[in-house]
Amino acid sequence: MTTLERDAALARSLYHLATDTLSWLDAHVTDDQDEPDVDADALARMRRSVDWLLARLPADERARIEAGKAAAASLPAVAGIFVDVQWWVGACDEDEIDLDVAVKMQESVVSHLLALPDDQRDRLVQLLAELAAAEPHTGRRHELLAFADECGLTDDEEESQHEAPDHREWVRPEDR
Repeated sequence: MTTLERDAALARSLYHLATDTLSWLDAHVTDDQDEPDVDADALARMRRSVDWLLARLPADERARIEAGKAAAASLPAVAGIFVDVQWWVGACDEDEIDLDVAVKMQESVVSHLLALPDDQRDRLVQLLAELAAAEPHTGRRHELLAFADECGLTDDEEESQHEAPDHREWVRPEDR
């Protein structure tokens, strides 16, 4: 498999993980409990943010991504969307996503990431560092830098060289 084919495969995997996360959370909005585990309005806001990000891409790239056929050139955008969705899940208040649901979701995502072939995991770690280097928003830069460590994609046992913000708060891409 060529590098372009591997990047395209990784882009498709990350996009499916992001959309599957949102779909899985949808099921917890409409479950049969008295009080749902996921706030419908919070989830709708996140979906609008993903749509906002996709709307900024060239139409042909957006169409490929939305069809689940992301190309190698889409990898940076898809990786950014993926990290934004995971950042949002991790930063939600208990009244937006039940903590048990958020943890199960994050564990599932980590399991999928760890099952990726070594070259794709390495490529994701490299790409996250590149995205972080170009990211002007401090909170998102931290999330991009910390993501690989937090998911166990790196085996760097040294202290992180990036400083964590005082309060982890997801910021809509529209507001960055």
